[in-house]
Amino acid sequence: MRAIALLLALALCGRGSAAGLPQKGLVMHFEAGQGVKADSNGQVLQWEDLTEEHTATANKTAGANREQRKSNSRTDKSLLNEEGHGVPARAAAHQKTAGLSDSAPFLVKDKNGIAAVDFDGDDYLRVEGSYLLMPLNKGFTIVTAIAPHGQDKAAPRHMAFWMGMGNPGFYSDAQYSLTTSATDKETRFVLRLTPIAHDEMRPTVRDGALISARANEKEPNVLSFVMDGKRVTGRLNGNSKAFAPGADGLGADTGEQEGVMSDTDDDTYGASIDVTADFFGEMDFWFGTGPSAEDHLLYTGEGCDGKLYATLLYKRQLKPAEVRAAEQYLACKVGHTMCKNPKAEL
Repeated sequence: MRAIALLLALALCGRGSAAGLPQKGLVMHFEAGQGVKADSNGQVLQWEDLTEEHTATANKTAGANREQRKSNSRTDKSLLNEEGHGVPARAAAHQKTAGLSDSAPFLVKDKNGIAAVDFDGDDYLRVEGSYLLMPLNKGFTIVTAIAPHGQDKAAPRHMAFWMGMGNPGFYSDAQYSLTTSATDKETRFVLRLTPIAHDEMRPTVRDGALISARANEKEPNVLSFVMDGKRVTGRLNGNSKAFAPGADGLGADTGEQEGVMSDTDDDTYGASIDVTADFFGEMDFWFGTGPSAEDHLLYTGEGCDGKLYATLLYKRQLKPAEVRAAEQYLACKVGHTMCKNPKAEL
């Protein structure tokens, strides 16, 4: 009965069309049900952006992560290696399969038959940088649908990278990152914005804007973030009060829901995002990460473990009604309960 109800809800919400989806300022639009090219094993080779402007590409080299972990064990054990960092269980299984790339995700269908790109803990896709994606200091919006896998006891995920603009290993070179942290009690989404850096010896992470919220592990999560270049607000599954400042959400005790850049008296940082102030050229966008990622070797966290259904990136701040419309569009794509009750503020 649940499957029948889900199919009806998807049909009523217009699963096959972009009806109601805001189009102004939409510079990137990925959906797992469209534009994915996979090999005979189901491994994703590339993922086409539905705006026809970008392509997310995989590392097709077999054993790239395994070889990099071996190298790190010999040369720098502070990086992801064979001894000090456990390999996620699903990633370890893929490493044992001859001919598979251990850094490319898989195209799968979830228990309800909905397409998703499945990351096993050290997979990644690269979207080549373009002027359309930066700078974002005038404001931008992200709407995405994600189902995290939860905690892996063999390889705990304390800062698993899902997506972001720029190298996650260099906070001063990145504009933002979306990660999850998992314990035996909960999984949390964490969104971090990084301000302009003026001192290479002082990490900008100290003054970034940070918000987090507890993930729903029973169905895909629909997340949205609106950023004005200095502060960020988020919504989780239609709830505008789910996110609170800090990686642990303790800022919820203050009643605040937004993360704000820290202003400093000594002008060490500018209190806004402007990638052109720190980075020359066009910055890449990434889904996931792994030890063999060319630009990610210094990242001290891990790759994401779970299903990514879709991501929308707008080069402007969406208005509240537009945010709800974009959320509703993705909710109906992934069969989220919000699709049945579009006016609900959960």
